[in-house]
Amino acid sequence: MRDHDRGLLARVARLNDMAGQMVLAILGDRDRCDPEPARLRALGQTYTSLGADLIDRADELDGRNPPRVINVQM
Repeated sequence: MRDHDRGLLARVARLNDMAGQMVLAILGDRDRCDPEPARLRALGQTYTSLGADLIDRADELDGRNPPRVINVQM
């Protein structure tokens, strides 16, 4: 397995750790009737970015896309 694949999977692990904390923060905001849009957006953008990078890498491995630089930092 290549280093950038390990880095990508490490992002998945970090997101799994962070997601619970992010959701608890949203649920814990009892002063609001609705969730704070910025928190929902941040959570959604994090999943969207990581999901796109995972799909792009899978496509690259299938030969569908040329290689590109994938962000391994979160």
